[in-house]
Amino acid sequence: MDTGFDLLYHYHGKKSGCPGHNWGPGIKDHYKFHFIHSGKGVFKADGKTWSLGRGQGFLIYPDSVSQYTADETDPWVCSWLAFSGSSAEPLLAEINLTRDNPIFFAADYSWFETFIHAFDAHSAYSPSLAFARQSSLYRFFKELADLAVIAQRNQSGRPQGQKERYIRQALGYVHMNFGNRIYISDIALNVGIDRIYLASLFKEALSMSPQDYLMNYRMEKACELLRDSRLSIADIARSVGYEDPLLFSKMFKKKIGIPPRNFRTIRSIQNHAE
Repeated sequence: MDTGFDLLYHYHGKKSGCPGHNWGPGIKDHYKFHFIHSGKGVFKADGKTWSLGRGQGFLIYPDSVSQYTADETDPWVCSWLAFSGSSAEPLLAEINLTRDNPIFFAADYSWFETFIHAFDAHSAYSPSLAFARQSSLYRFFKELADLAVIAQRNQSGRPQGQKERYIRQALGYVHMNFGNRIYISDIALNVGIDRIYLASLFKEALSMSPQDYLMNYRMEKACELLRDSRLSIADIARSVGYEDPLLFSKMFKKKIGIPPRNFRTIRSIQNHAE
């Protein structure tokens, strides 16, 4: 790689949780890295959607149609760092941050707060201000690269504790995104491992595949929603990740043994009997 780096600091900041706060859809002419300290929200870019939470980050690319929205009940607290430069995209690609994969995860996320504090320390104007911020920007990229190396090492020599963290992260992603149209590849991508290894972890820890766990969780939530007579079957189908209510009904019957309408009727009779 060419070591003649070209990176330019633009701005940085931090925002406390504001329910439903939204930016976009819009386009920026620079890169903007967001890191989530707490809470959750949704990030959209170029037709894709990610539900994200604490310890995750997302990168807005120049000329990419993006939108992000804080959760209404548990809004995220985010820090951000904006930058540009011809070296940015190849450097980001080295650490697996691309337009197709703009999501980042760090088990230990205290490092990002440290960098934001470092930029804050350089907020007062001085002759050395530009150099100080540029230095912090390069160290920020170095930290990202170090974390990427650690993640790669974990995939080859993963201790038991790391396996458990992968499982917890995968389950957390399912629990936050079961209502969206997600695939197993999305779960693996979010965790930072490949699909085959993810499947082996689920088999080892849960005695089922990721696909089965996702379907089981969706049907569990569907059973809860069917107790609410205000929701139609189509509403419930969409709420648990199925755009087609007929497909939802088919999968529900396959898992539960009866169609969702019958399940609702039986539950209604039982509730009145009680």
